[in-house]
Amino acid sequence: MIGIKEHNMKKMSKHIRNAKKRFEATTPIRWRKIGDALLGVSTFITGMAIYSDMKYVAEFALISGVIGKFITDLFTDDVVIIEEETTED
Repeated sequence: MIGIKEHNMKKMSKHIRNAKKRFEATTPIRWRKIGDALLGVSTFITGMAIYSDMKYVAEFALISGVIGKFITDLFTDDVVIIEEETTED
């Protein structure tokens, strides 16, 4: 018989493995293009803001571009399902 804590740990480790597999799955072309466009625009804005000595605009554009690119990596068309391991006691 599996205890509640052990059962919850197995569920959590399964969830983490699923999340990792989804993150490592290939990003669809549409989302990759959107992420690259966000990063390109934010890089341009960051460069212009640094040139114009607007530090806050530069920081905001840089951070939003990197976050936007990272978020688009989370999208996937494939559904990844990990089979739950069964143990018999």
